[in-house]
Amino acid sequence: MTAWEGADDPHQLRQGQHASAMREEYGGALASAGSTGTWRPMHLVARVRCDACGQWQRTQGAGSSCNCGAVLPEPPALW
Repeated sequence: MTAWEGADDPHQLRQGQHASAMREEYGGALASAGSTGTWRPMHLVARVRCDACGQWQRTQGAGSSCNCGAVLPEPPALW
């Protein structure tokens, strides 16, 4: 996976780490299937499972509370 500042930066596909990864992907035995595309997040919601009641809850980061009143676990890092 690669990421850059804007989806309008296609020149980055043909150079640097992305080009190296693509050569390894398509030229070697790294994988037998895959998919490519451009992803633009429109609406992302971070959710974690509450350790106390087991329900999924939206989180606003460290210190967020569940509907049951328990403090939610730290969400994993997002890209």
